[in-house]
Amino acid sequence: MAITKAYIDASIAAGKREIEELKEVTQNMGATVSRIGYAATQVDGVRSLDTNRKLLTAAEQGLTTLRTQLREMRRLCKLIDHRRDRRQNGTYIP
Repeated sequence: MAITKAYIDASIAAGKREIEELKEVTQNMGATVSRIGYAATQVDGVRSLDTNRKLLTAAEQGLTTLRTQLREMRRLCKLIDHRRDRRQNGTYIP
């Protein structure tokens, strides 16, 4: 199979899309970590038990979101690695 300009362009475009998705997931993870940190730092002995419970629930929900984002990041990284490996051994078809 001859490598054409269209093949190269499609490969580059696919790689750029994956990297942009990865950047977006990374930014979302940063925001999630900030929310978790804020909720966790607001828990203290002065607040009511109900308020502390709500804050901890918010932190737990943030951790669940973070796990989902990490799974998505892993998926994208595997996709990028797989595409790179196939490109290097010449079997990649976009």
